[in-house]
Amino acid sequence: MTIKLIGYSSSPSTLRVIATLNELGVTDYSLAPPENFSDLKSPEFLAEKNPFGKIPVLIDDGFTIYESRPIARYIVAKYQGKYNKKILIPDDIQKAALVDQYASAESCYYDPPLATIIFQELFKGLGGGGGPDAELVNTQLEKIAKILDIYERILEGKQFLTGSDISLADIFHYPTTAYTAKKHKDLYESRPNVKRWIDNIAKSEGVKKTFEDYPVPQF
Repeated sequence: MTIKLIGYSSSPSTLRVIATLNELGVTDYSLAPPENFSDLKSPEFLAEKNPFGKIPVLIDDGFTIYESRPIARYIVAKYQGKYNKKILIPDDIQKAALVDQYASAESCYYDPPLATIIFQELFKGLGGGGGPDAELVNTQLEKIAKILDIYERILEGKQFLTGSDISLADIFHYPTTAYTAKKHKDLYESRPNVKRWIDNIAKSEGVKKTFEDYPVPQF
């Protein structure tokens, strides 16, 4: 049975899931974007897909799950090792804990300022909300710069967050990074350890395929 992924290819959260599928060699899935944003607030969607009216949502063999990070963890739990040898969450309990640690850092510290910047500079105008709030964008740029200074130290001597191999935590970081780097490249290129890390993620087969299939839009 084909996995159904409800989401928009322009959504960093949806791309987070697609990259996970691609990294694990899962090809039997379809992307099903809602025809209208209003569909996400329909009684049917709220009752059967996501009561918060958000995407992405994954439907796999009758099982429905929402929120990109739990979706990705579900994909790893079910499909890791099935189609290729890529290991995104190791069996070793301590190594797995480190993946979870950096995944938590992504959701708590890394994603919030980037998500705000992306919304302000790209998606706000699409929803009829006018231009970006320049002051808010600058505040968030200052926040992510401080966060990236921490990552620069964390990544010293490492190819990826947990060592020499890509993990689910690295994948979680990449979509919002790819979007932000389109306009704010210096955030990453001015920090050599961070730049090496981002370049390594971008070259990983599944991530590379994801962003070849769904390039970051110009903004």
